[in-house]
Amino acid sequence: MRDPSGQPIERVGSTDGQTSAQVAQAGQQAPAQAGRGTQGNPLAAGIIAFGAGMLAGTLLPMSEAEQRAASQLREQADELVQPLKEAATETVQTAKQELREPAEEAVESVKSTAQEAVETTKNSGRRAVQETTDGLKQTGRDAVEEVRDQADG
Repeated sequence: MRDPSGQPIERVGSTDGQTSAQVAQAGQQAPAQAGRGTQGNPLAAGIIAFGAGMLAGTLLPMSEAEQRAASQLREQADELVQPLKEAATETVQTAKQELREPAEEAVESVKSTAQEAVETTKNSGRRAVQETTDGLKQTGRDAVEEVRDQADG
């Protein structure tokens, strides 16, 4: 009997066993190889050791003592943060109240200025219409008078 790669099945089983042994051996040799690779470079060795420790720490479940400590830290953080939240909320409310009146005054000022501008524009327009009308009337009178003078003369 043969597997999809064409190897006899008995051989595949022995290959799997060899592969597991090779992986285990590589895992055992890794610290020594890392040591040789970082020889003369203590900073690199420290970084590798730190990384390995971090990895091991994330893979291991938290102990009961670590869980209690984490819970206490959360409670203490909540106790510290709560007054800050309250102070921030109070500051925002105070600022909101203090800024409401000046904002309303500014709105009123803009509104008043806009109304004054509308009135000024209307009055200027009325004056311009009146002056134009008066000018046209005078031009018409002058034209009529000129025509009469030519007709009489």
